[in-house]
Amino acid sequence: MRYRLHRPLFFLAMLLLSGRVIAQADTTSYDANALRLESHFGDIRIVRGISGPVVASVGAFHMPNLTKLVGTSENAVREAREFERNQRPGAIASMMGGIIVGASIAVATRNEASWGLVSAELVGTGLVFYGGVRLNRAYNALSRSLWWYNRDLKR
Repeated sequence: MRYRLHRPLFFLAMLLLSGRVIAQADTTSYDANALRLESHFGDIRIVRGISGPVVASVGAFHMPNLTKLVGTSENAVREAREFERNQRPGAIASMMGGIIVGASIAVATRNEASWGLVSAELVGTGLVFYGGVRLNRAYNALSRSLWWYNRDLKR
């Protein structure tokens, strides 16, 4: 007899609890779905909501599919494409420029200065500068993309 009473009470409690959870999901959609940036040892993490699950990571060797992540907002997708267009070339140019500058400085310490080494240093510095400009454009577009995405979420 005691077990017969527990089942209906359990199902009633589950029904009441699930209705409350659905109601909370509607009122907290912004808090649960808003995207933000966090820095972590040289990488930038894209984190969703208050609880902070990492949904993507941006670094020198990995780039998220940002257009898929912010696909619900047209303006956010436009800025995400700008990010994707500039991030990889900027990272590659900066990395190659740094390698060229480092190698030319290492060779110059063991040898006499020559126009070849000076030009390699100038080319490497130019690549680092060019890559920095592209990365700056990319990270500004990333920030704007997340802002547009968050702006278009239901409150």
